[in-house]
Amino acid sequence: MKASRVLFVLAAYFITSATASTNDNDIDGNVGGTSPLPIVMWHGMGDCCCNPLSLGYIKDLLQKHIPSVYVHSLMLGSNVAADTEAGFFANVNNQVEQVCQIIAGDQKLKNGLVDILDDIRILYHRSQ
Repeated sequence: MKASRVLFVLAAYFITSATASTNDNDIDGNVGGTSPLPIVMWHGMGDCCCNPLSLGYIKDLLQKHIPSVYVHSLMLGSNVAADTEAGFFANVNNQVEQVCQIIAGDQKLKNGLVDILDDIRILYHRSQ
């Protein structure tokens, strides 16, 4: 399991490095900045935002290997247990709406982001 997670992190690292922000301002608003694009992670069923054996581990690896990267691991619920439960029982349409609200409300994501979904898909987004 850890081997596939490490490969996943390496893929995310290369995508993030290759797609560093080239906007006039970086994620912190610095003019002419080239900060790496922020990363948003959303877990799948049976996992949670902060599990140190899964997404918590990946978040730590990303922050260790990509200097100054902003990583947001989404938590849907008021705590880790509620977040895990939501992966099984919450209405997916409501979850997508909640995730969109979280992302829209995070100023560090306004210039684009890399999404990492726990089902081993990586999607690149740039909003302008």
